Amino acid sequence: MNGYLLQGHLFSSLFGFKVCFFPMHYLGIRGLPRRVCCYDPSFYILKTISKMGSMVSICRGFFLMFVIWESIATGHTIIRIWTDNLTPIDVLTVPQIHHGGVFTRVLIFLKNSFKFILGIVHR
Repeated sequence: MNGYLLQGHLFSSLFGFKVCFFPMHYLGIRGLPRRVCCYDPSFYILKTISKMGSMVSICRGFFLMFVIWESIATGHTIIRIWTDNLTPIDVLTVPQIHHGGVFTRVLIFLKNSFKFILGIVHR
């Protein structure tokens, strides 16, 4: 994925969220409940700012779809950006058994079943 487009999506998300919800918090502090069918005209500017923030949030949704489409179309992928490709993180492993009880018995059963299935496949 294109890092610059992802950063643009992040900053537009943060900006849209803050611009949309800060006026609502301010109106709540001023004593206006959330579900009001008719705002006082003195709050019109804050309502307009909140609407603009929600429009930015809608646009960032479309922007995210574009980023995903662009990544698929160009074949960009980010795999393990903090480690090298040789780190065996994605290998299927069963967690170490450290507690007794039903959950441990289920893990043992699944581990033995997995070994049994692999034994049948490799024969």
